[in-house]
Amino acid sequence: MGDKLKIEHLPIGKIKLNPDNPRQISNKDFESLIKSLRDCPDMFEARPLLCSDRTGKLIVLGGNMRLRAAQKLGYKEVPVIILPGLTEAQEKEITIKDNGA
Repeated sequence: MGDKLKIEHLPIGKIKLNPDNPRQISNKDFESLIKSLRDCPDMFEARPLLCSDRTGKLIVLGGNMRLRAAQKLGYKEVPVIILPGLTEAQEKEITIKDNGA
């Protein structure tokens, strides 16, 4: 990952939720997140999704709930940083660290 990482705006349908994401939030907190994205979409730019391309698909390592909220709001594109060349162990480490689990 020696190259500078950059934010890309990608079609939301290309991004896949991480089924192994350790973070769960209540319905109330999820509704609050939806409201935050609706009221302040620039927040998403400041905290884009972190994704791995190891499997050939873009899997979320950080931002599953933001992706779900964006889907609910009907976003066509989402800001993403792709972390290339990760191992499965590195993916798990990033997912745990990003989700504070």
